[in-house]
Amino acid sequence: MSGDRNEGLKRLKDDPRAAELIDNFERAAAGEERLEAGYLLAEHLASSGRNDQARQALEIAREYAKTERQQAAFLRREAELLFRESRFEEAAQTLERAIVMLGGTPEPMELFRTYRLQAMVYFRQGYLERARSFGDGAQAILSTVREGPGREETELAWAELHHLTALLDGASGNHDGAVLHYDREIDILEGLGRNDRLGSVYNNISGLLKTRGNLARALEYQLRSYQLASQGGDLLSVAISCNNLGEIYHGLGDLGHSLEYYKKYLELNKRISNRVGDAFGLAGLGRISMAQGDLAGAEGHFREALDVAREVKSLGREASLLAELCDLLCRQRRHQEAGNALDRAVAICLETQAFSTQRHQLLEARIKLSQAANAADRERSRLLAQARTMVEGALAGPIAIEDEEPVTERDLEREARLLLAEISRIEGRDDRAREEAGRAWAIVEKTLEMLPDKYRPQYLGKPEIRAVEALRKQLEGSN
Repeated sequence: MSGDRNEGLKRLKDDPRAAELIDNFERAAAGEERLEAGYLLAEHLASSGRNDQARQALEIAREYAKTERQQAAFLRREAELLFRESRFEEAAQTLERAIVMLGGTPEPMELFRTYRLQAMVYFRQGYLERARSFGDGAQAILSTVREGPGREETELAWAELHHLTALLDGASGNHDGAVLHYDREIDILEGLGRNDRLGSVYNNISGLLKTRGNLARALEYQLRSYQLASQGGDLLSVAISCNNLGEIYHGLGDLGHSLEYYKKYLELNKRISNRVGDAFGLAGLGRISMAQGDLAGAEGHFREALDVAREVKSLGREASLLAELCDLLCRQRRHQEAGNALDRAVAICLETQAFSTQRHQLLEARIKLSQAANAADRERSRLLAQARTMVEGALAGPIAIEDEEPVTERDLEREARLLLAEISRIEGRDDRAREEAGRAWAIVEKTLEMLPDKYRPQYLGKPEIRAVEALRKQLEGSN
């Protein structure tokens, strides 16, 4: 390598793997061989969180991208780096250019990778239908590829497709479908001896287990994912595991470990420019503040997280954060602000064709119930009736929630039963209130059955669990 722009890469000689890849690049013959060597170096640097140097390596490799196919492949790798940096709109536009180029020189595997990455970009932005459309396109392209000398590459591509489909199923509440695709991905990776790729699978299976309320098993899978990511040196994967561990420990009521992992996550995000990750991490700090009774601090974290989500134009993350902010504002009886936050969250879900209605119904019911506390008799009856209708509507079908949400399906069902108990108590229907409070407590007991003894006291100490127990005992005392 020569020239001023290569000086930053020359200083990487203290990284043995980078030094090896630089040597390979310098020894490679000009043309395709040197282009691929440059890509391998850029990929290593990006996974190590050195995005600026990865971009330098890409620019150096770009000199050898002569054909339209090679230029399209370069654009796809440039988009991958933009995706890592949460620059989603730029990534989408770059991929569109790549797709146009590939239209003139069809190359199935490159086109598959480009479609798949475009699906991932839209998924992270919250546009699930767009993501699924590109995922379907990726599958159609891959189905045309026949096995040959590149059999392992084709098999890995199928594993990547199963991973994408599982993500989209999980985001749509189809958790059984997601598990099926993760199982197929694991079969392929284990068959190829590619256990180095299992970390992201374990990570996402952990998310599904958490969503279903199986926190102990979710923790087991997440710790395995964290270990594999740490061994592989991919800092983005390590960071994602830190966020997920923060969520799981919070769900268990272990705020100390939760805070530890959220702090690690936010520190890693600075190193690797994972800006969208800050929206997740700051929201985690907000939940911890709420659990500690610091509502002002929680609001500050949620609003900062919202600023980040809007900055990176992740509508899905914005809608989720608005729901959390709505809950917080409702607890403070700031009903108008809570309603505004909820209205915006619902509008985003309609825009992105997301499905998260049950959570929104319960939040709306919580606002109505809170408003009823200070209302005159006739208005109180009307608000309570509206709240009841919303909760019963949410319970009319199976509870389902997107697997990146911070709440579990059991959390939502428990919240719904508690709301019905509170509504019935205010209406003077104590028998119905006791029945619903009992159902809410039965959900708590189901979760406890799946927890090791060491986590049970922490879980029982969570504010929302104490609220169920307090109402249940109050109603039993009035019997």
